[in-house]
Amino acid sequence: MSARVSDTEVARWALDASDWLWGTVQGAWNEKQSTSQVIVDAVIGMIPLVGDVTAARDLIAVSTRLASDPAKREDTMEWVLLVVLVFALIPVIGGVIKGVGRLLIKGIREGADNAQVLRDIVEFCNRIGHGNAVVWVRQLHIAGYQAQVLAKFNELMDLLVQALTRMRDRLGWFASDGMKRACTDWIDNFRALKTQGARMIPRAIRELDAWMRQVQRAVYQGQWHTVTPGVRNLTREAEAALIENAPRKLPRQRSGHPANAFEDYQHVQGWPDLRRGAKLIPETDTYYSEAIAAFSGPMRAVELKPGQTIYRVLLPARNGKASPWWLEKLPETAQEWRELLAVLDKFNKNNFFIKYTVPEGTTLKAWRGKAAEQFHGEVGQYLPGGGIQLFVDFPPHIRAEVLELPALSTGWGKTTKRYGYGPQADATIGEIELERLAANEVRTKMTGTGP
Repeated sequence: MSARVSDTEVARWALDASDWLWGTVQGAWNEKQSTSQVIVDAVIGMIPLVGDVTAARDLIAVSTRLASDPAKREDTMEWVLLVVLVFALIPVIGGVIKGVGRLLIKGIREGADNAQVLRDIVEFCNRIGHGNAVVWVRQLHIAGYQAQVLAKFNELMDLLVQALTRMRDRLGWFASDGMKRACTDWIDNFRALKTQGARMIPRAIRELDAWMRQVQRAVYQGQWHTVTPGVRNLTREAEAALIENAPRKLPRQRSGHPANAFEDYQHVQGWPDLRRGAKLIPETDTYYSEAIAAFSGPMRAVELKPGQTIYRVLLPARNGKASPWWLEKLPETAQEWRELLAVLDKFNKNNFFIKYTVPEGTTLKAWRGKAAEQFHGEVGQYLPGGGIQLFVDFPPHIRAEVLELPALSTGWGKTTKRYGYGPQADATIGEIELERLAANEVRTKMTGTGP
C-alpha cells in the first residue's frame, strides 16, 4: 500500500503542475515570489469549503494539456477526465461524484467487471457519508449535472484567462515581446478550449453516465448483494478511503529503465566525476546527482579510441555543442532517439546533429550505459529509455574544436508532441487507489456531504 503524502508535498506538486505553463511565458526571468502560485491559488479558491490542492493540480494539468494540443481536444476520454475533475468545483455533492467518476475511469482502464467497480464505489461512499450508499449509487444520474458542470468549466476557463491576463499586464516593461506573445497564446488557447467545451462536455457526460448505468445494473441483477429496506445493511461495515497518487511516483510502475541512485555510482580515477554538483535531499538524508540519475543500470568507464565517431543531436546553437552527452551512433528515426534515449520535448527540439571523430594520438574518457526513463507529468510525456549513451570528458582544446563543428540536418522532421504521449502517459492524471479500512480500524468519520 502506498504511503500517504504530506500536505506540503501535495502543495508542491500543485505548484509544479502550473510551473510548466507559466515557464513558457516567463522564460529565464522569474519573480522572487512564484507567479505560478497566482494560478494555483485561484483554482484552489474555486473548490468549495477547504481548497483541495490535489484537485487543483489535476485541473490545471488536464486543462493545460487540452489547451495546448488541438488533437486531444477531440478525444472524448480526455474530456471525461476533465469533467470528473470539474465535479470537485460543485458544492456539496460534487466531491462525492468526483470520487465516483475517478473510480469509474479506473475500472474502465483496468478492465474491471461491473460488480467490482460497484463494490469500490459503495465502499468509498460508505467512507465519506451517511445513509444507504447502495441506494444512493443506484439512483445517481450523472447526466442531470450537465448544466452545473458546464457552468463550472466556463468559470474555470474564465479564471485562467483572467489570471494570465493580470500577470501579462503586471509584467509591464520587464517582459519581452516573446514573453507577452506566449502569454497571449495561452489566453487564446483557454478561450478556444472554453468554446469547444460547449460541444465536448455533453458528449463526455453521456459517456460517463453510460458507464454509471452499467455499474448500476450490477445492483439490479444482484451480482454483489441485495439491499433489504428496514434492516441493517452489511455494506455499512465496508469502507475505503480514496488515495490520490502523485504523478511523479508512476514511472517506477512502468516498464522502462529506472534511474540510478547516488549509491549506484562507483567512481574511477581519471574519469569525469558524476558526483560533481550532487545535492543533499534533507528529507531523506541522501544525495542526488542528475548525471548519475540519467543512467539506468551499470555505468562503465570506457576510452574512446582514435577513429571512433560519436554523435550529438541538438538545435543549431553553439552552446548546445559543448554538452557531455553523446551517442555512439545516430538513431535512424526521431522515435528511436526520443524513446530509447528518453529525450523529453522540454530537453531538446532537435532536427540537427553534430559528429566528432577522435583524432590520432588522442583518447577520450567517457561513461557508457543505458539511458534512464524520463517522465514529465504535467504534460503527460513518458519515455522508457534503455538506449546506449555516453558522458564524455572533453579537454579544453577538443571542446574548442567541438564548438566549431557544422550542424547537419537529421532529416527527421517535426519530433515534438509526438512521442511518449500515449495512454500510458495520459493515465497519470487522476491515478487513484482505494485504501480499505481493516475490520478493527477506527477512524474519524468524514462529515457533511455523503450520500
